[in-house]
Parts: sequence; structure tokens; C-alpha cells
Amino acid sequence: MITAIPMKSDRISGHFTKAPEMLLLDSDGNTIERFNNPANESGCDGKEKLLGLLAEKHVQRVVVRHIGEQMLARLLNNNLAVFQVESQRFVNDALSNPEAYGMLPLTNAEQGRESVNHTKKMAEGGCCRHGHDSQAAEESRGSCCQGSSSGQQNTDGKHSCCHH
Repeated sequence: MITAIPMKSDRISGHFTKAPEMLLLDSDGNTIERFNNPANESGCDGKEKLLGLLAEKHVQRVVVRHIGEQMLARLLNNNLAVFQVESQRFVNDALSNPEAYGMLPLTNAEQGRESVNHTKKMAEGGCCRHGHDSQAAEESRGSCCQGSSSGQQNTDGKHSCCHH
């Protein structure tokens, strides 16, 4: 089982999508790979890239300290097991027995943190339209909403892409 852990230097990052790097471990706790977190760089598009990378690398489990409701929902909808830890330090032995090491399974999106930014973005027309003129919004909507089941219009005619 491949596990992804958001990292900041040698510690687990405080927030999943804001982590500078992702660490991938095999089921024995051996490092497979460490890569820059695309979600940290470019908003909705970066989050889509991160989800794509996790799928491409066959990640089945994610360990976090904190995660937002929206991203937690997306991970759970992609059938990833998500565990929350309190400590910045991670013990590789925890992978074989998560509950014994205090890893709390997150099984419902409401267990994530409510996003103040999500509410603000939705009020402004969604992430694809935020800060763009209408032509740029149309162009960015294609990449932002690609593969998203929620690239539908709200009742006010604005797109709600990138949000499930």
C-alpha cells in the first residue's frame, strides 16, 4: 500500500494542500519518492494536478495533520484512506498499525476544516472565475473543470467547478 504524506522539511506539514512536498512511502515505510506539491503553487489547477499524481502513483492512503473539507471529500471520493495525526513527526511503523499509533481515520468530509476561502470563492463565482476576465475564465475553466463532475452552473449562472 502506497502512502502519501505532506511534508515541510523533515516534518509532516500542518496542512495538506499547503505542504511544499509530498512523500510517498511503501507499506514497509520505505521512501519511494518525494516531489514538489503542485497544489501549493496554483490553486484549483494545482489541486487537480495533485489528485492526478496521487492516482498515477497508485496512492491508496494519505496521512495528514489538517485538511479542508473540500479536499478531504475529493480524496474520499477517489477511494483513498485518509488518516489524521496530531504530531509533526511520523513513525514509519504506524503504517502497519495506524490506530495503535493514534492515527484517526477520516471517513467523512465534515471531519475536515471548513474553508473560509471556499465560501468566498463560491460567492464570487467559483475558483475558475475568481480574478479573471471572462475570456481568461473560459480558458481556465477548461483545465480547472477537466474531469470534474461539478463543472456545472449554479442557479445564478456562475460555474462551481473544482468544488464537490
